[in-house]
Amino acid sequence: MILPGGSAVTPVMQCVIDRGTNANPRYAGVFGYNNPNAFAKTLAIGSTNRFAPNPQDRGQATLFLPGQQRNVFYVNFNSGTLVWTLNGLTATAATNSPLCASTTKIVSGIAFLDSNGNGLRGTIVQEPGLPLIVVNLLDANGAILDTRLTALDGSYSFVVDNPAGRFVQAFQPALTRLKFTARDANASITPGNDVNDSSIDPATWRTLNLGLLPNPLQGTVNIGLKP
Repeated sequence: MILPGGSAVTPVMQCVIDRGTNANPRYAGVFGYNNPNAFAKTLAIGSTNRFAPNPQDRGQATLFLPGQQRNVFYVNFNSGTLVWTLNGLTATAATNSPLCASTTKIVSGIAFLDSNGNGLRGTIVQEPGLPLIVVNLLDANGAILDTRLTALDGSYSFVVDNPAGRFVQAFQPALTRLKFTARDANASITPGNDVNDSSIDPATWRTLNLGLLPNPLQGTVNIGLKP
């Protein structure tokens, strides 16, 4: 249930990922929040939910579930500070903020239409991203740890404390005839994950153990669906 009022939601800056001096962007601030209410709240992007410096919208949460929520989103930056404000309460990420554990990884990718069914993503025009695909993060027992819906461009992301024993699961859209395409069509190049192929097994609807896949996991754990 989503209700107005109640106690204020507190933004939380958890830690900063430092990708190293050769990376661009070098840093990623990982954010969560604490909603002390027994109900969910919404805070639209604007004066009550904004980042500084601009742009105010940096992909932050707008729906706030009850309780302490970790690893909700991340924001890339190269220098200076990022300040997230919720109803006047702030959380700040900076280059000298506490670092995330070395095992903390960003797991992300694109759900895409594999229109020719070859297991590889072509151009964005020919094989566009697919929005509103349900994507779960699972533990070794198959329990759901977190859930995302892909964005308008088909993208999704999780921040994972440790990818060992974790899996990404996706669901075929119930109202279409789309089915998962072949997994790891570029396996000879990068076994397990690649920027141009799908990482989902059509039989199990999930990836291999993320802890066994080569890094980076960011931008490579893709979800291909074919007609």
